[in-house]
Amino acid sequence: MTMPLDVDKIHLTESLMRLGGVETLVQQLLRGDPGSHAAALLDQPNTGVEKGVGLRAGKYAGAFLVRRAARARYARAKYLIFHNFCGIMMLSAALPHQRKCLFLHTNSADVFSLLPRRLPYLDTIIVSGQALENEILEKFPDITVPITAVEYPLDDRYFRAFERVPGPTLILGYSGRLELEQKQVLRLVDLCAALTALAMPFRLEIAGSGNAMGELQRRLPAEHCCFLGVLNAAGLQAAYQRWDFLICTSDYETGPLVALEAMATGAIPILPDIPCQATALTKDLDLALYPPGDMTAASHLIRTLVNMDRLDGLRAKLIAKVADRRLPRFVNKINTVLAEASERPALGGTPAIPKGLAEYLPFSIRKSGNDYLR
Repeated sequence: MTMPLDVDKIHLTESLMRLGGVETLVQQLLRGDPGSHAAALLDQPNTGVEKGVGLRAGKYAGAFLVRRAARARYARAKYLIFHNFCGIMMLSAALPHQRKCLFLHTNSADVFSLLPRRLPYLDTIIVSGQALENEILEKFPDITVPITAVEYPLDDRYFRAFERVPGPTLILGYSGRLELEQKQVLRLVDLCAALTALAMPFRLEIAGSGNAMGELQRRLPAEHCCFLGVLNAAGLQAAYQRWDFLICTSDYETGPLVALEAMATGAIPILPDIPCQATALTKDLDLALYPPGDMTAASHLIRTLVNMDRLDGLRAKLIAKVADRRLPRFVNKINTVLAEASERPALGGTPAIPKGLAEYLPFSIRKSGNDYLR
């Protein structure tokens, strides 16, 4: 029998296996920080991620069994790091620890309604980008838990020399979850219609999966669009190198990491005018933003850029903008934040383990949504 681990950090998240910026970021931390381990509440044990484990034995497991799996896996941790609140109520009392850290990656509305109810349990907060820190401080001016903004890192592969692969026609790309909430991917249908109205020849390549895929496949013109599925790291980088532009259709973002990755390859991001890390980087470049949701404006922006002189110069500037986003710098910043929390008296209490029949019910039938994970 394997003895429970005594570890420095446990990153708690919904999943390590899904496609998304949070999953990519946590996996980078596992690779770049020897003290980091990760546990996913919705994954089964064999995640295929080194130092990452799923806590759900099967689809019929509920919170009680997830807590039991966590106790069997970990004896104690110096730090518990809850990504987007995941596991604060369910696992805090089940995992002996010294300090609790919330790592927020989103500025969705539910974050701001939930944050006041979770503050009593937190010793420090890390947020993805200065815009999110500013938004929290504006909404909660009396907050006493320390907040630190960090900028997303890029994988080492994005700092190697490579050549772009130009195609015979304009290639647009979308990478990410194919969802309506936040991502608003059906706007890709409107974008294709707007580009067609401008008589622009193009191909749209879509990497990812999600519950809106079926409707996208029905509504997007097959002669212009293809679905690449979920790509591995090498496949996604190759796609970025092939794409002339990366399209973001979201209502809100804090990265998005895919835009930063695309910039590192010289693919030009077409971004809505929303506060996030990517738009903050492009503000002082010759790269306009379009009004959120206005795909006609996005299509005109693409046409303007296609006709722009010295487009390679813009690509070079984008690459330079993300050239300092190395993983060691990111890991050092997080470790500094956690060390500072250890030097202060503990601020956060530990919530009691929830009780009741619902704790034994499978997540899939417990209730709609995922509030019980947070």
